[in-house]
Amino acid sequence: MDIQLVLGLMIMLIFAFSIKGYINRQLSAIKEMQGLWLILACVPLIAVAGAVVVSIIGLIQGSNLWPIFLIFILPVAYVYLLILWAVYRTVQRSKAASS
Repeated sequence: MDIQLVLGLMIMLIFAFSIKGYINRQLSAIKEMQGLWLILACVPLIAVAGAVVVSIIGLIQGSNLWPIFLIFILPVAYVYLLILWAVYRTVQRSKAASS
């Protein structure tokens, strides 16, 4: 199998999983987090919303690279939320243990 084909398939899989994972993690973060944690959880939402707007404009204009911003931003936003979620859970557990 060609290495470029394998690399292309891996990139598509990462993008596909990051779409579903990002949406699920973003919604659960908005539901469960409060205060500063909620603000930190909404940071990637701003970047993703901007990428969606730019992608829609590109799609309307007929660009063949219209999803490129989403391809680059969604995996980064998903990893950011995963790290934030892990830190949030750790802090919540330590607060519960000290109470």
